[in-house]
Amino acid sequence: MKEMGFAKKWTDKIMSCARSVRYLVKYNNIFSDIIIPERGHRKGDTLSPYLFLLCMEALPRMLMEAQNKNSLKGIRASIKGPRVNHLFFADDALLFVKNKKSDIESLINILKVFANVSGQEINYEKSMVLFSYNTPREQRHNFGDLLGMKVVEKLDNYLGLPLPIGKKKKRVFQEIINKLSCR
Repeated sequence: MKEMGFAKKWTDKIMSCARSVRYLVKYNNIFSDIIIPERGHRKGDTLSPYLFLLCMEALPRMLMEAQNKNSLKGIRASIKGPRVNHLFFADDALLFVKNKKSDIESLINILKVFANVSGQEINYEKSMVLFSYNTPREQRHNFGDLLGMKVVEKLDNYLGLPLPIGKKKKRVFQEIINKLSCR
């Protein structure tokens, strides 16, 4: 929050709320000593989504800064379109980079710095990487290993929509319209 320009007094108050968590464990009707968590936050805590959003704001800023410095290229949806290197929705992220070792290494560095600064850990077991069709198979596996992510040949769905949509947009969206009409 300090890096984002929040006042120290405000940041201290928020962090005081976040750090005031204490736990007790009851086992066989006997309470444990007080447990003070050192990392993470309580799931379901009303403050958690807001803190999560504040922490997550650092990642797109880091990605855009890397793109502005040309250490991460992103992709274009059209020839003259803007470069895009990320899309976020809730706690999901789609990251787009060129299939160059330097871009992959830049992304890895950004993710490591983000994890260290924010305390948010990337779940590499749930993460996957999808390459464009023109990426050689050997390069896909090398980059997948470098990223520590499973390489997939295609994404079936994301947020309920089939991916990629491609040129069959009418058919894809007609299926969604039909499903909604039946409700």
